[in-house]
Amino acid sequence: MYIKYISYICLFVILLLIESRAYYNHVVHTYLNWGTIHKLWKNYINPNKLSYGLWDTHNHTIQKSNANLYSFMHSKANINQTHTVLHLGNIKEKKRKKNKKWDRIIAIETESTTIPKLVDVLQKDGILVCSTIVMKDNTPSSFYVDTIVDFLCIPKVSYTEWKMKMEETFTLVELQDTTENTLNPYHNYLLISFITKKQLPQWVADILIYYFTSIPFQYIIAVCKK
Repeated sequence: MYIKYISYICLFVILLLIESRAYYNHVVHTYLNWGTIHKLWKNYINPNKLSYGLWDTHNHTIQKSNANLYSFMHSKANINQTHTVLHLGNIKEKKRKKNKKWDRIIAIETESTTIPKLVDVLQKDGILVCSTIVMKDNTPSSFYVDTIVDFLCIPKVSYTEWKMKMEETFTLVELQDTTENTLNPYHNYLLISFITKKQLPQWVADILIYYFTSIPFQYIIAVCKK
């Protein structure tokens, strides 16, 4: 008898979760623009609109970590004075340069789905150095994952999916997972700054930092050759 009631309760909870998720999807895609919300949130904390940066003990501010990221990626491109160079940052498809090919492309935090298309504007034997954010392999779909993906406006592409797509169009010379030196310290820094400005209690800080540093993403820096 108790088993029967427990089964009914479990079924009710499952149905409630399904309906809650459906309602969440409806509200988000009908009434909210997560891209705008994230942009406002990010601009409030990081008004200079800088990238995630490459952090270490000497480069521990947004400005210094950004300079370190740019310097690191440029060093990987092996640029000389004869090369034509295209710099891209946070680009969308429509912003790509057309009708021209480049010897070197530096693409900082470009959407993972856009990067393979850059083969069209890279010269033969040219080098692409890019950084992007992908989902960790085998990340199960969940309310938490869907929420954070919507909020951060990151395509739902896994590391393996992206790597396979890149290998179809480029020769991958080097791949580095720099999550521990990009995403995690960036979110730590911004959230602590935000919490300090708002004078929020420490337990709020702990929850927010845990939430943003446990997101199932990887920050990848790749060196590719055409």
